[in-house]
Amino acid sequence: MESIKVLIVDDSALMRKVISDMLNEKKGINVVDTARNGQDALEKIKKITVDVITLDVEMPIMNGIDTLKELKKSKINIPVIMLSGFTKVSTRLTMECLQLGAFDFISKPSGAISIDINRVQDELVLKVRAAFQECLSRGNCGVRKLSVDSKQENYKDKIDKIYLSGIEAVVIGASTGGPKAVYNVITKFPKNIGVPIFIVQHMPAGFTKAFAERLDSNSEIKIVEAKEGEIYEKNIAYVAPGGKK
Repeated sequence: MESIKVLIVDDSALMRKVISDMLNEKKGINVVDTARNGQDALEKIKKITVDVITLDVEMPIMNGIDTLKELKKSKINIPVIMLSGFTKVSTRLTMECLQLGAFDFISKPSGAISIDINRVQDELVLKVRAAFQECLSRGNCGVRKLSVDSKQENYKDKIDKIYLSGIEAVVIGASTGGPKAVYNVITKFPKNIGVPIFIVQHMPAGFTKAFAERLDSNSEIKIVEAKEGEIYEKNIAYVAPGGKK
């Protein structure tokens, strides 16, 4: 099996080197090139074969959001993993990128990079492989064609069963690639579903609040980040706070 071909997009030369080294150390992954911004990345995609893109959220000239929009506009169907900082702006923009179709995200190495490197490397490698596998399962990985998934879930039928089943709560659990899937499911729920919904999504602390707010702004049902000790109510979805095991 050929290696997964990855394009690293980041305005920081240090971060491009760090991320490239993380991925190239792992068998079956090959960083084929790097780019300094979205515009640079779009030009390189025209010339090389890319299976997965890692994309910085905040960059000069063309940031992560604008790059995703251009990829979609150009019908370039390559899975994208966002790299985000911990600022409020980065967190908000990351959630917007997920809504635009990014596969998943990771938080960049912070503070003492050498201490944080193993956590980020393990998470990044896992998500690169998962993004590629999902692309393969759709049968259009790296193809410059935006296709409609013929295996779309009939969420309405499943949601209708909730009314008839007598269940008392709905729990949605997700990990790698989960934000995109959670968004696709939760936005289909009506505001009067009649039961509380609990969402557990593996995310760093600080990101789940923005995730809940982004889901809430695009859903009929009310969605909030859960707080310790609060009493749950029907017709509200609660996102478990991140950074906890």
